[in-house]
Amino acid sequence: MKKNKLLWIFVIFLLITLLTSLNVDSVGVSSPYWDERPLYVQPGEVKEIIYLLQNNVGSEDVAMKAEVEGDSDIMQLIDTNNIYDVPLGSEVPVKAKITVPANAKAGDEWQVGVLFTVTSKSIENQPLTIGTAYSKGFKVIVQEESNLQDNQIVPEGQEEKGSSLTWLFIAIIFIVIITFLMIKKSSRKDGDAGEKQRE
Repeated sequence: MKKNKLLWIFVIFLLITLLTSLNVDSVGVSSPYWDERPLYVQPGEVKEIIYLLQNNVGSEDVAMKAEVEGDSDIMQLIDTNNIYDVPLGSEVPVKAKITVPANAKAGDEWQVGVLFTVTSKSIENQPLTIGTAYSKGFKVIVQEESNLQDNQIVPEGQEEKGSSLTWLFIAIIFIVIITFLMIKKSSRKDGDAGEKQRE
């Protein structure tokens, strides 16, 4: 009986740890482009892109600060306020604009991106950085119109995130099943031991 109790305590601790890791990953940023999927443009083109701030699973609302990284000469945030409130269970869009120089030539490229930092709010409602940051960078490459590749937006990491959640739930179910079988086996042994003592 004591072994079963200790086993359940261990399982509960393990489940809490797994769920905590899920909450850590609950805040994220979805990007339309990344290192393996650059943005292809033409000279003089103005391109608007949208990041998505996500707070799907967790325990509280968060705020995120956005800052342009890389070649800020061609990229800028459209919103005047770079602090975004992200309520629990929501997705908040962040718009950025990329302006390609008119004199750009095929083969020219820039490294651009946005750094998103999770913040908390003080009593005075001022954002305070708490350390978690997401850097979303990619290359902007100039191509001739005839060679311009498709730039349809595909949110980064969406499939990977769904896959990680699936494996997490599978792990939880597996742990529960193993625990049940171990407790059942232990109970049988205790029962057999009790019968032998009675004999």
